[in-house]
Order: sequence, then structure tokens, then C-alpha cells
Amino acid sequence: MQLSSDIDKMVLLFLPFTLALVFVYTDAENPFCPARCVCSKFPIKSPSPYVERMKARCGGDIPVSSVEELRLNYYNLTDIINLDLQGNNITHLSANVFPVADLQKLDLSKNSIDSIEDGAFSNLISLKRLDLSNNRLRTISRSTFEGLVNLEKL
Repeated sequence: MQLSSDIDKMVLLFLPFTLALVFVYTDAENPFCPARCVCSKFPIKSPSPYVERMKARCGGDIPVSSVEELRLNYYNLTDIINLDLQGNNITHLSANVFPVADLQKLDLSKNSIDSIEDGAFSNLISLKRLDLSNNRLRTISRSTFEGLVNLEKL
């Protein structure tokens, strides 16, 4: 097959690379999964018999340096109740960085978090478990955990 232009050659050359990047950085089964995350669905018992919710594991082979890299504000995250960010390179948590009101479990363990802004967890009104173990925290403000009215385990 004779290619008619340099553009056709470039498209054929870069198409496999572009497709590989799409599959590395998104979850093909769920377009609502945050960037650089892999989401899996699991049934939970709720007022109705069973509802499917999601667990998101972010980072992994390519560690995340900041929660902002995940672009959580660009996704409809109402189905995510478990967000696993353990083992990344996160060093700081900004105010209102987690726009996931239904989130019940947040794992930030094994990062390098050394500072948390007041209000970082303020949107997490359903959060029951928060894991901040194995980080570099030295001091935490009194208002860091304000609004976490359902927190059961820290």
C-alpha cells in the first residue's frame, strides 16, 4: 500500500503509541474512573438489595506526586467509595482536594505527606476510614479533621 502523504505516515507511526497511552492512563471499562487510576466495581448492601460501587487504585507503576494530578474535579465520582492512594509520592494535601462526598475509605498511607492544609478533608462527609500511616507528618492543625462527622477509624 502506497502512502499518499507524510501525514499518513505520521498517523500510522504514532497511532499505536497514542492508543497505548490511553489505556495506561484511563480505565477503558469505566470512563468515569479518574486519570491514572484503575477502578473496579463491587456490590455493597444498601437500602435496596445491592448497589454497585467502585474502588479506585491510583498511581501504581507510575507514582502520583500530587492528588491534583488525578484531576478528580473532572469526573463524576459519586460511585467511588474507596480511594486507594497508598505507596505514591504525595507530599502535600491542599484544601478541598477530594471532591468525593460519598467516599467512605481513603488510604493515603506510605506516601511522603508532610503537610495538610485545613479543609483538605472537608468535602468527605461520608468518610469512615482514613489511613495516614507511614508519612512524614509532624504537626496537624486542630481543624484538619473538621467535618469528618462519620469518621470511625484514623
